[in-house]
Amino acid sequence: MEYIALVLLICGALLLLTEFFVPGFGFFGISGIICVVVSALITIIFVPFGPFIVLAEAAILALLGYLAFEYFKRHGKDSRIILNETLNEDKNNAETLRSYIGREGITRTPLKPFGNISIDENYIEAYSDGEFIGANEKVLVVREYENKLYVRRIN
Repeated sequence: MEYIALVLLICGALLLLTEFFVPGFGFFGISGIICVVVSALITIIFVPFGPFIVLAEAAILALLGYLAFEYFKRHGKDSRIILNETLNEDKNNAETLRSYIGREGITRTPLKPFGNISIDENYIEAYSDGEFIGANEKVLVVREYENKLYVRRIN
């Protein structure tokens, strides 16, 4: 029985590691957790000093998990999980949007509170500065806030 528990523990660890690298809905992770739990139960029931062995296994797995987390955090291996390029793109987008402040445009869709406007043949998403603005109305860009343009109707 000891060998079965050891094989289940190794399979569970490999399945949990696979879950980290393979995108999916959690099949490998759930299977890995089940293998590790069954291994722990077999160890507790059939192996002498089983509870102490399971506590030692848990401590070692927790330490390895923590070390792996720190390694991936420091060495940038999380790029498959987190999109880092967004921040640079947002900065450039904010500068472009600021260049529209004070310019006039025409709404292409109703702004309730947001929709599309056209400025010099460029279609831009914009937000109304508080009121409903219908389609094909003249608007003035009054400000940019959090990468959003705000416009007011021109009478």
